[in-house]
Amino acid sequence: MDKIRTILIPFDFTKASKKALEYAAGFVGRLDDIKIVLAYVSGNCNLELLPENFERLEKEYRGILKNKLEWEIQDGKLIETLMKIRKRDKIDLIIMGTSGEDKKEIKEHTNTAHLVLKGKCPVLVIPRDCQDYRLSNIALVIGREEIDDTKKLGTLLMIARKCNAKVHVLTIENQP
Repeated sequence: MDKIRTILIPFDFTKASKKALEYAAGFVGRLDDIKIVLAYVSGNCNLELLPENFERLEKEYRGILKNKLEWEIQDGKLIETLMKIRKRDKIDLIIMGTSGEDKKEIKEHTNTAHLVLKGKCPVLVIPRDCQDYRLSNIALVIGREEIDDTKKLGTLLMIARKCNAKVHVLTIENQP
């Protein structure tokens, strides 16, 4: 991939998703011709959000972004629905906010971790509580197998160059 054309942001109006949108707006800026798609995925058929919520958010970012924010509102399981949207809309990058693990509820993985593990696509994770988030280090975690198609690293390298970030490669090998 030579260029990022479309970014998908899972968006549910939480602080974490708003932080992801803030970061994406700063990343894209006014000059880049990159489309941002916000995906609201409801697992309980609550698709009747007030249109004013979306309009207010679009109006807030109108002066910051070159392209108008686009919305995708669907019912379903979060990760599966995001992967369908990604495939259908040819999404180049997913930017997802995370609030980290929930201390009250013991879960093996957060939604963000599930997306990173199952998504098989570039995911930029934005911490909810980070104040001035600036991407300076990127970790690429791989196994011992060689990368068949080096073009798949294009998105990673493009982001690293744009943010002037260092890329650290970590190889993990599971052995008894």
